[in-house]
Amino acid sequence: MEQDIIRNMEDSAEVKLSKPGDASSDKEKLAIGRQLVVATNFLYRDYKAITEGEQRKDGDTDGIRGDLAIECLSEALKLGVRVVAADGGSSVEFLSALEKFKDNGLTLVTSTVAGRAPQRRKAFETATALADGKVIIYTQPEKVSLMRSLVEISEPILKGQADIVVPKRNPELFEESYPLYMRESEIRVNKTYDGLMQRAGLMSTDQSLDWFFGPVVFKNDPGIVSLFLKKYELIDQIKSRIGAKPNPEMNSGDHYFPIIEALFKGLRVQSVEVPFVYPKAQRDNEMSEEKIADFQERRIRDGAAYRLEAIHFLSYLKGDPRSKIKEVSAAQ
Repeated sequence: MEQDIIRNMEDSAEVKLSKPGDASSDKEKLAIGRQLVVATNFLYRDYKAITEGEQRKDGDTDGIRGDLAIECLSEALKLGVRVVAADGGSSVEFLSALEKFKDNGLTLVTSTVAGRAPQRRKAFETATALADGKVIIYTQPEKVSLMRSLVEISEPILKGQADIVVPKRNPELFEESYPLYMRESEIRVNKTYDGLMQRAGLMSTDQSLDWFFGPVVFKNDPGIVSLFLKKYELIDQIKSRIGAKPNPEMNSGDHYFPIIEALFKGLRVQSVEVPFVYPKAQRDNEMSEEKIADFQERRIRDGAAYRLEAIHFLSYLKGDPRSKIKEVSAAQ
């Protein structure tokens, strides 16, 4: 029953994107696809292939997420969109599953430097060098239904109306498909980020971004790309009462900091709503008895880390000597 509800939501979202005469028709999507490059990063150390018809256990996090990443790749490549993925040490079985995509638009690069930020930078550097690529779409690799909206979230940039686009989840689908604890956590941190930007004069009080949805779309222009290739580190430890561990190389460095700096510089940052549905398999994993406590605790710590990083990065941009964040001269 629940699975049918999720499928109906996905089907409804697809119908909305393919109305006759709409700028996002399948034919036009294929024509635009060459101009779009999806950049992402993988790390599925414990992924193991399963036989056809075999069911994964709800607690198999790397297996479930790895399967979704493979599905996401397939959906993107069907649109003629190229994908650049940086792998940070996934299992041989996961990497073997990617072989079939390498001649169809997937560029796989390896990152030997620990941390999500180095992986993202590696993917960005490779993606921006591809011929004809005008728009880079960074996303977490499990966001399958986002692939149906790649053209929509890229259009403001292709039309010269934006430098960066932050996709925004449809509120109803966000509420219906996400675990409650995750939705509450992300809404809370979104409001914190909006408030920080508004108080800093970087956003008006009626502006809001879905910061913690995750995907961010940017123009393949040297001035914009440079924001996403910067490396930051802590001058000193940022203390947290709840044990959060701020670290730009693991969290905000080339993900949220570029958006904040773009706002600081007065660049054009827009929001585009998408009918995103959270994958049921991923939700079941994050709600499973053996995983939920860990995921809930991680959400609390991560939310605090991101908030502290944003506060210190804003201070850094303003030249405040109390900031404990600094830019490293050469990104790795």
